[in-house]
Amino acid sequence: MSYTAMNAQATSCLGFKLELYNSQGQPAKTTRYWKIAPWMAMMLADPEIGPEMIELNEDALDDAEKARTVFKVFYHSDIYRDLVKKGIIKSPIDIFVSLGAEGYEAWRQSGYQGWPIMLTIMRMPTSTRFKIASQLLLTVTLGPKTPKDLESFLHPGMEELNLLARGVPRFKVAGVDGEQDVRVLLLKLTSDMPGGNKMTGMKGSNGRQPSRFQDFHGVRVEGSNYYYFPDKDPSADKAAYPHLSYLWDIGPSSVPYDVIHLVLQSNISNLCRLFSGVWTDSNKASHKWAMTNSVAEVVDAEILAARTTVPLFQSRGLRNVKTHYKSNKTVEWVFLC
Repeated sequence: MSYTAMNAQATSCLGFKLELYNSQGQPAKTTRYWKIAPWMAMMLADPEIGPEMIELNEDALDDAEKARTVFKVFYHSDIYRDLVKKGIIKSPIDIFVSLGAEGYEAWRQSGYQGWPIMLTIMRMPTSTRFKIASQLLLTVTLGPKTPKDLESFLHPGMEELNLLARGVPRFKVAGVDGEQDVRVLLLKLTSDMPGGNKMTGMKGSNGRQPSRFQDFHGVRVEGSNYYYFPDKDPSADKAAYPHLSYLWDIGPSSVPYDVIHLVLQSNISNLCRLFSGVWTDSNKASHKWAMTNSVAEVVDAEILAARTTVPLFQSRGLRNVKTHYKSNKTVEWVFLC
């Protein structure tokens, strides 16, 4: 797989220093990208789906002009209403989508991991929005681990979304006379916290983008793994996707918080550190909330008895939290809690 976007000139793998091209100058590995425009054309031309999408958008545009009384669907949000107010969303034929990416392990805990990148049509009724017809698989990373440069896999989709946000002429829309200009607008990215951090490069103080609240980017120091931050943002993202500039105005709200990771992977994990006696007080003694060995043995026995209730295709067998609190994943905390 040859790299794209800001790493397009790379000739070797960023993670393992493998050659990206064979002796004939062709990419050593490739993956398929499924285009968005043909899928949108098929959906709009469908005699049932096309009119349904337009009807929902007409209701959404009408609702944006009224005082908000409920929060039920995406067009009740401030993001949608602000885009209508700014004139970015103005036609009932505009299509709104959400981009999602998440790593998965194909065979239980084998460690082989791929990242499917999916597009969801938000301009569908909630009853059908998450069914197969409303979902498009754009591409899948090659594995066997998390991609070192996820942006190369995201770039083809973002490049096409940039063109579609500008508008594409000559679409046939069911129930509408003549050919229509259609725009596809990306409104949000959906993922859990680790996936969202991977998509946006937010990895803390040593990341290309430190956090969701800092909109500047770092530059990698040549020959090292560290970033520095010049006075002027060096990122070319805004110039590369000019018709997606409204996303920068939306800001961090375009990547909603993932509550399950925030609570289970952070709060619950830290509570287990406290209960297990890992954290000590100022006198280097265990806190009064730390479990005694006898209590820890009872908890371990209950966890062991509960292992048979957890399907292995969802999670590893439950383990002693006093011993394995560091390596437990979110799905394991779900069953433990």
